[in-house]
Amino acid sequence: MARPMWKGAIAFGLVNIPVDLYSATRDHRPRFRLLHAKDESPVHYERVCQADGKPVAWEDLVKGFEYEKGQFVVLTKDDFKTAALEKTKTIDIIDFVDPREIDERYFETPYYLQPGKGADRAYALIREAIRESEKIGIAKIILRDAQQPRCRRSNRRCARADDDAVRG
Repeated sequence: MARPMWKGAIAFGLVNIPVDLYSATRDHRPRFRLLHAKDESPVHYERVCQADGKPVAWEDLVKGFEYEKGQFVVLTKDDFKTAALEKTKTIDIIDFVDPREIDERYFETPYYLQPGKGADRAYALIREAIRESEKIGIAKIILRDAQQPRCRRSNRRCARADDDAVRG
């Protein structure tokens, strides 16, 4: 069985149900490498300074944001730590809505949830309640250091978390 890409819990009110999150899609696009035409050996990328054309070592790199053409502000590790979201390891359900309230074009990437260890009954209870109510749970989750709006809906056997239309 595939490994979960995220482990946490569904949270709403005082209820907290452990779950594992799996991607429902796989990227089947071919992966191409750049090769040297003469001997077909792979070509590696080099970090080169645009000003002097010389290679730059990893320890000499900093991160910067271009706020105007040619104008940069340098960001430190502390800047990124300050701006980082607190990783809560929860899928926080904010509301339950009618699925017709969300335009299907906003659903991008599907994920599947499975109950975490010892959570089978509680998970089945919320899955069936959502299915029978014919509602979608609107939730937020932090994946890969970014807060993601999601919706949660159920089919007969599993729950599904999709990208959601809460975006403005």
